Amino acid sequence: MSLTAEQLKQLQQLQAPEHLGDGVYVKYDGFHIAISVNDHNNEPAVYLEDSVMDELARFAVRKRRELEQLVYLAPDIGEEDSALKDLR
Repeated sequence: MSLTAEQLKQLQQLQAPEHLGDGVYVKYDGFHIAISVNDHNNEPAVYLEDSVMDELARFAVRKRRELEQLVYLAPDIGEEDSALKDLR
């Protein structure tokens, strides 16, 4: 089975690296999410299977909730904790 020109273009777009910020680049090869740092042309530092990427996303959500709970439970945050104060 061969791909049409449009399907090939869509596949190339799917596999194109994306800059997430802070020098982090990701691309998806259909099997793994490849994460590179500092430049999208660098060799990936890690390949994540879909299940590991899902776990990473759950980790991020869980940690944000924990931080929100911490800020909520600490109403007397001082000026030295301005990064946490900004989350309110």
